[in-house]
Amino acid sequence: MPQDGRRSGQETRAGRHPYRLKHRRSGGRTGTRTSGRLAPWLSVWQERKAKKMMADHLSRPIDVGELAHSCGVSRGYFISAFCASAGITPRQWLLCARVHQAQEMLLSTDLPLVRIAIDCGFYDQSHFSRAFARRAGVPPGRWRRLNGAMVWHGALKAGVEAEQIIGPGDIRTNAE
Repeated sequence: MPQDGRRSGQETRAGRHPYRLKHRRSGGRTGTRTSGRLAPWLSVWQERKAKKMMADHLSRPIDVGELAHSCGVSRGYFISAFCASAGITPRQWLLCARVHQAQEMLLSTDLPLVRIAIDCGFYDQSHFSRAFARRAGVPPGRWRRLNGAMVWHGALKAGVEAEQIIGPGDIRTNAE
């Protein structure tokens, strides 16, 4: 027996291997230690459920407390655990999802920007333009012109009629 009273050099006071203790507490993940305790993690089902709830409600505001309650954890724990699990905060994830939905709508519809902004859950067109430009690098109107031209140019090169374009990346040819 070692002089420090442990049975082996790898055991803790509780008599367990540190890796096993960390593994058990983190639900199978080995998180990083912050201030002497493990960083919180969401389980796979909790992360999926939170992302699905946010994706299903992109057009309306969603309360973080509501997400936390559905996952069975406190609001503060949920924010920390979501950030540790997904790599970004719930708010950042929601904004990215809204911008992605807006990109799809910009390519597949000819709706005005203000309508797309409201449908994607932004407060107004100004909020939409700022958030979109921050993530995509260009304002939504310019993005639509640049990427819309690429879709149409690619379709015309392939010999596809304009009416046959269903959405971004989904082109039907006469052979189908």
